[in-house]
Amino acid sequence: MVHCAIPMRRDDGFVLVPRVNEDSLRREAEHALANHPHFRGRGKWIRCDCCEGAIRLSGRVPSYYLKQLAQEVVRKVPRVTLVENQIVVTSPYGKVASDADDIPSAHESAAADFTRSSTGVTKKR
Repeated sequence: MVHCAIPMRRDDGFVLVPRVNEDSLRREAEHALANHPHFRGRGKWIRCDCCEGAIRLSGRVPSYYLKQLAQEVVRKVPRVTLVENQIVVTSPYGKVASDADDIPSAHESAAADFTRSSTGVTKKR
């Protein structure tokens, strides 16, 4: 069982340093995710690590919506002071979204339907 201290300032200037049970907080965050309808049965997608009341999320999800949702679910867990979201979003093609340079954008796909000629731009048949 690991305990970390979180410095907090009171109005009178004294600093309180409560102890946080990291294992307990990590389990609470994992439990909140596991019981959320969007993450039920998908527990291996996201990993929670804890230090000093801060939760670090890592893993892979298929959309930015789920990445943000995981962060908000964990943020609402009591005693969580910070959420560091390192979840990676993968594209529908199974690639990491930021590395999906070779996946054509909607604009590139539309542009591929047209060709240039000496008389102007024409639609491919």
